[in-house]
Amino acid sequence: MAVVDASVWVSLFHTNDKFHDKAKDIIDSVVSTREDIIIPAIAITEVAGVIKRITQDQEAAYRALRDMEFLNPKILFDFGKLEPIATRVAINYN
Repeated sequence: MAVVDASVWVSLFHTNDKFHDKAKDIIDSVVSTREDIIIPAIAITEVAGVIKRITQDQEAAYRALRDMEFLNPKILFDFGKLEPIATRVAINYN
């Protein structure tokens, strides 16, 4: 099991980030060993918000979320209906 914080995801999706290569190595390593990826529920919102702020591109934020979801992470804490609303607020209102 690997708990992957929002900062790793942001570095992964923001290719100009100075830690992008390290983040990619971390995710590649976890995927190659078939470990479960665990994320705090709020990480989804944090990643979406930061990617939107950095890129000023809503689609980039949604693309990052789809890429995260593709890896089928397990949610550490589930805030139910609050999380999708918080994510939309982060993307739409920076």
